[in-house]
Amino acid sequence: MTDSVRTSLWMLAGALAPAAVAVACIPLEHSVNAASVALVLVVPVVAIAVSGRRTAAILAAVSAAASFDFIYTEPRHSLAVADANDIILIVTLLVVGLLVAQMAAWGFRERKTADRMTSDVAILRSVAELISMGEDQEIVAMTTAYWLRELLQLKDCRLARADDPPSPAVISTTGEVLVGNLRWAPEHQGLPGPEIDLPLHHDGVVVGRFILQPTVGVAVQPDRLFTAAALADLVGSARTNGNSHHSSPS
Repeated sequence: MTDSVRTSLWMLAGALAPAAVAVACIPLEHSVNAASVALVLVVPVVAIAVSGRRTAAILAAVSAAASFDFIYTEPRHSLAVADANDIILIVTLLVVGLLVAQMAAWGFRERKTADRMTSDVAILRSVAELISMGEDQEIVAMTTAYWLRELLQLKDCRLARADDPPSPAVISTTGEVLVGNLRWAPEHQGLPGPEIDLPLHHDGVVVGRFILQPTVGVAVQPDRLFTAAALADLVGSARTNGNSHHSSPS
C-alpha cells in the first residue's frame, strides 16, 4: 500500500469516524448531557491524530463539531444553532480537536526526526568502523552507496572519479541541494533528476563523486542530506589516505 493510499484512507477515517461515533451515541442522549457527548467525540479525533497526519486530524475535528451540531443541537438535523450555550460547546469541541491535531502532529514529527537521527548516527558509525579497520576502499564505497540508496530512497548510486563530467545538480557539504545557482527544496520537491552529484571531499578538495539517481517525487529531509554529505566526506578522506599510504615508499 502506497503512502498516498494510506493518507487517503486516514482522510476518509477522519471524515467518517466522528460522525459514526456521534450516531452511535444517539441511544444515550436521554441518559447523558450534551457536554458528555461532546467529550466522547474527542476520542475519534485523538485516534486519528495519533497517525501523525495533521490534515486528517483537522478533518476529524471539523467532522466531530459538525456531527454534534447536526445531531444534538436545536434545530435538529441542521447546522444552524439556536442556543448560545450550544454554540460555545461546538466551538470548544472544534478548538480542542484542532489543538489535539496540532500537538499530535508535532509529536509525530519530533519522534520521526529522533528516529532518523538515531539511524543516521548508526550508519555513520558503521562506515567509520569499516574505515578504521582498514577495510578495502571499494568495499567501503559499495557499503556507503548501499546506505545512500537507503537514506535518500534512490533508484541507484555509483561512484565516479572527480574528473568525470558533472551533473547539473549537486549536494553541498552542508546538505544543501543546488541546481546551478538555484537552491532546491528536496523536502517538498524531492531530489532533482535524472542525476545529482554528491562530491567526496578531503581537505576542501573534491577527490571523487557519488552519482545519485533519485526516485522522482520522493521527499528527502535536510538532515538526511547532511548525513549523506558526511558519509561522502568519510569515504573521500579514506580514499585519499589509502592512496597516500599505497604510494609512500617502503
